[in-house]
Amino acid sequence: MMITTRAAAYCLFVLSVGSRTHVSLAADADILRSTGLLPVHDMSGEAQGGDLAWYLTSAVYDALKREGREPVLMNPGGAYTPLDDAATLAFARSAGVGVVVQSRLAPAQRSSRRDDHPRLQVDVKVLDVRDGAALHAFSVTKEVNRKDLDRGFDFGAGFDQRRFLWIPGTSVVTYHDVSRRIEKQPLGKTINGLADAIRSNVLSFGGATLVYPSAALHPNAAVGTCEIEFAVRYLQPRSTSRAYALVVNGREESEAVDREGVAHLIVNGGSNLFEVVVKDPPFKLPVQRGYAVNRWMACTADERSLSMEIGASGEALVVAGPDHTF
Repeated sequence: MMITTRAAAYCLFVLSVGSRTHVSLAADADILRSTGLLPVHDMSGEAQGGDLAWYLTSAVYDALKREGREPVLMNPGGAYTPLDDAATLAFARSAGVGVVVQSRLAPAQRSSRRDDHPRLQVDVKVLDVRDGAALHAFSVTKEVNRKDLDRGFDFGAGFDQRRFLWIPGTSVVTYHDVSRRIEKQPLGKTINGLADAIRSNVLSFGGATLVYPSAALHPNAAVGTCEIEFAVRYLQPRSTSRAYALVVNGREESEAVDREGVAHLIVNGGSNLFEVVVKDPPFKLPVQRGYAVNRWMACTADERSLSMEIGASGEALVVAGPDHTF
């Protein structure tokens, strides 16, 4: 399949950082575009649909990262729906990305109500953030055993959904029973198969012009570590979260959060993954069950203070500066 010059201009992957400052998108074809990965939205009607969609987001991110690509993890909030294109595109523009990958878990394909081998289906669109044009669209399916689908995931005794098992990309050992890791379970293997199919389709499209190797974007990779402060802010009303769980690069860091809600951390130069579960959101704020934000750190002075700002729809973006206080 050939890709048009215009599509090529807007289909290149770059590792970028979310910001509340609007990033202007130049039209030059040689400027690399950041690509956002929106969370998979459950529109399946299945009892296990929410869990399947949540884990699939992580699986797609991990599948792309294994190929040397790293999309920007997007956190559009608890009220997010792929049916509201205007809100989705506005959020993507505020995050400074040029392209978004949007996936939805569709109703499973069944030959009858008691079909023992239904097929899970995921519909995927790649959208140009500037005008909402669909640059690529496809569907992937994978057969699943009906009993496994009805049974759902086995999280083990004493499972608490606030634990990091829910958050994309996490590898915190203390929150997993090794014998019950998701990827070893039947549904986990099915989800990983769907993620691999999505990765293969995206990478094969138009000579892989929808993605761009992350390494090419940072030829002089940052080295060493740096000390930073990390906080979670609510914008409406303007306040600071003082109760949130935090994992950084797979490490449990909740104990690093002080009484003022500021986490004092040592992070790596280069790519970092912050995973957050907020426990004190304002009344009726539609927060996500968990947030995952990846950010490239050059360990410069203006990055020593990071704030994850949660807006009126539960959407979250990270801003950096010497200090962010309300």
